[in-house]
Amino acid sequence: MQKTLSIVICLTLLFQICTIPVTAKDRTAQNTALAKIVTEDLIPLQVKESGLYKVNFELILNYAVLCQMMNYHPDEDILDVYPNTKFIDLPKFKNRMMIIDDAGRDERGLGIQTVVFRGSGHPRNFLVDLNFRPSKAKELDCRIHRGFLKSVREINLTATKLLDKNRKVRLAGSSLGGGLAVVYAMFLKKQGFDVDQIITFGQPRVTDEKGRNLFNSLPLVRVVNRTDAFPAIPPHQPFGYSHFGTQILLYDEDEYSIYDQYVLEKIRPTSKVANFIYKVSNKDISIPNHFINLVASRLEGYVKKGVMYRLFDQGILPEDKQ
Repeated sequence: MQKTLSIVICLTLLFQICTIPVTAKDRTAQNTALAKIVTEDLIPLQVKESGLYKVNFELILNYAVLCQMMNYHPDEDILDVYPNTKFIDLPKFKNRMMIIDDAGRDERGLGIQTVVFRGSGHPRNFLVDLNFRPSKAKELDCRIHRGFLKSVREINLTATKLLDKNRKVRLAGSSLGGGLAVVYAMFLKKQGFDVDQIITFGQPRVTDEKGRNLFNSLPLVRVVNRTDAFPAIPPHQPFGYSHFGTQILLYDEDEYSIYDQYVLEKIRPTSKVANFIYKVSNKDISIPNHFINLVASRLEGYVKKGVMYRLFDQGILPEDKQ
């Protein structure tokens, strides 16, 4: 009964999210210049000598606005900020992506290739989201969300030849786009690319515990609004899905918390921070808070007025401890 309820609610939430028009004017970026990376500090998250984390919210905001523009803006707006951009439409599953040739420069002065995926923007994307039964990926030696796997196989055939293996690659995306970014990063790593960073927003789970263990060295930062239930799907049970990477939890307008790899391993699959059924049954969700425009707005507030780190015991909400 619990498994059936989990699947039904998961499908309902996906339907609600994916059928909201992607072209809503009120979700466009008011200041597109915020997508331009101007800081020389290109590390979104690092551990200081004290053992505490330092979060580069200015840089993370840049990527959030990039994702926002990818979702809701015409190509011309993006080209105004990054003229050296290629847009790629994937015909089979109606996904869309762009490759920016020079979003920041590495220590050698070479432009960093930045791949940004659009979130759900076509009815067929909804079918990709819904096709979440895990499937064995022979390329990766683990199980992957079937819809994402099929999509990334098409992406790999189309886009990889446009990337320079001698230069760093960064990937970003929100919602569905975040899931595609992570799975494509797995493919690129297997092919010998230097995956420099992955930054996702409201990203669903994409793989199982074996996949997490195989790819947890990927530099993944997941930005999540606390009341966004989408990162809690597909559910851990009955499919075995698990997140990896470091999660920056946007707790509210003034506070954030961090769930790193070690903390995530301590959290029960039934914990409040990770459990989809809990979030829905207790109305601890907000569908608008899933959308990248509100994430970007909150991050902009963090940059303008500052933000406090909310430290829980071992970094875990009290109700989520083992």
